This record gives sequence, structure tokens and C-alpha cells, in this order.
Amino acid sequence: MTLHEIANVVTAAIDERRKARIAEIREKEKVFFDKLKRIGLKDAQIEGVEWLSATYDLGLSCILGDGMGFGKTAQSIFFLFRLRSIGVNGPFLIAVPSNVLASWTQELNDWSSRWLQHIGEYARFNVYT
Repeated sequence: MTLHEIANVVTAAIDERRKARIAEIREKEKVFFDKLKRIGLKDAQIEGVEWLSATYDLGLSCILGDGMGFGKTAQSIFFLFRLRSIGVNGPFLIAVPSNVLASWTQELNDWSSRWLQHIGEYARFNVYT
């Protein structure tokens, strides 16, 4: 078996485990993901949070990579909210280029306020630069 074939087999196995974990998350954490829809996340963004969550739960690393304007910042923020909801309180390190730091901080504050306003739960993060 070539290295490429081995990589394909491993990738397929991981994808199957991730799909199974996403199904479990959707069932067990329905209330959390319903809250995301209520405060305005789009279906594709919720799927991104589910994907990040399943990947984390499987002990794997990942990167969100798509075009600009698809909501990677919001997905990342709500992934952090999800971690808090399952008892993982950080600290969390978010590394971003300095030219987007201000917008990241603003998004974090905006979504935290929206979460508090619509859900009634406190979700504040301290940002250190």
C-alpha cells in the first residue's frame, strides 16, 4: 500500500468517526445548538461549530479555511462557548494577525452581548493583547 493510499484510508476513518460524533452532538447538545440558531447563526455556521466540536472531541486538530465573509470568527467564538458549556473553561489562546485583532475583539464582544441578551447566560471573555 502506498503512502497516499494509507492517508486516504486514515482520512476516511477519521471522517466516519467525525460524522458519528456530530450525530451524537446534535442529539445530546440540541439545546445549545438551537440557541445558536435563535441568535442568528446560519445553518452553515452551525455546521462549522459542530464540525469543530466533533474534531475537538476526537482529540484532533483542525483549521477553518474558506473564503472571506463565511463566518469563521463567529464559528470560532461559538466553539469557545460550546467548550464552556461542556465545562472546558480555558484559558484559550487565539492567535490572529494584528490587522484583524480589533475586529476579533469587537466580534467577541458583540456575540457575547447577543448571547446574554437572547439566552440570558453570561458569556464574557477577557481579551489580552
